[in-house]
Amino acid sequence: MRRGRALVGWWLAAIVVLSSGCGAGERAEPAPDVANALAQRVATLLERNFGEEIAPHHAENLTCAAHVFGMDPSTATRVSEVSTVYAWAYCEDRLPGGVLGDQVSVPAAIHLGSRPSIKLPQDGETYPASIAEIFPRELRQIATDPPPYVQDLVRQVAATRASPNPEHT
Repeated sequence: MRRGRALVGWWLAAIVVLSSGCGAGERAEPAPDVANALAQRVATLLERNFGEEIAPHHAENLTCAAHVFGMDPSTATRVSEVSTVYAWAYCEDRLPGGVLGDQVSVPAAIHLGSRPSIKLPQDGETYPASIAEIFPRELRQIATDPPPYVQDLVRQVAATRASPNPEHT
């Protein structure tokens, strides 16, 4: 009987360990230094390389900020190890005279490398299907619902404006 209780105790301990964050399908949060460096890189890529994808016809004066919520491989400890970044981005267009133009907040998958590329979810009815196609299962909920830190991204971009109180178009 004691041996049976010991085996039950061992199995319960194994279940607790597996369900506390070590199980398959879970992702570790990116280390803050890696996430911050990737966020800067993503914002720069959005402004310089992917402006037309983010804000068609208004890409020339785009200012962006990004928050990284995932990466592949999820175990990367250096930026150079990351092949794909999953981030929420906020971008806005500055028109002549400091007038605020287009504004967009969107989750994105940015594939890094010698020729970076971007995948954005489609608008409308195809949004859920495109989220499922672009983002790993464990990141889809974050990509579906704008998280509270999107407001921090808005503030980051607003802090770069020449005029503290621009008019909206």
